Amino acid sequence: MAQLDQRLQARLDERNQDWICAQEIIFKHLEGHGQSIGLQEISVTQEGSIRVFRSSWVVELEEAFEAKYGEKKGKKIFDRVIAQLLINGETVH
Repeated sequence: MAQLDQRLQARLDERNQDWICAQEIIFKHLEGHGQSIGLQEISVTQEGSIRVFRSSWVVELEEAFEAKYGEKKGKKIFDRVIAQLLINGETVH
């Protein structure tokens, strides 16, 4: 039982660290952008072509988790954190 409690506490500590990492990256990218940042950015060339790409904070967050956990687990953690950020406690219909 104690071993289960230790594993659970370790997992909770790891998730807390993941949220702290996400928060630090987001706040860093919020500086100079006001109170909101998007998931995607758009650039338009002089010729009129449009390019849509992931925002730099999203890329940095994914790279941070991949560096910490490896590509496969890092992607899984990134997906979980992004989903929680998007849902933000709201029910998705």
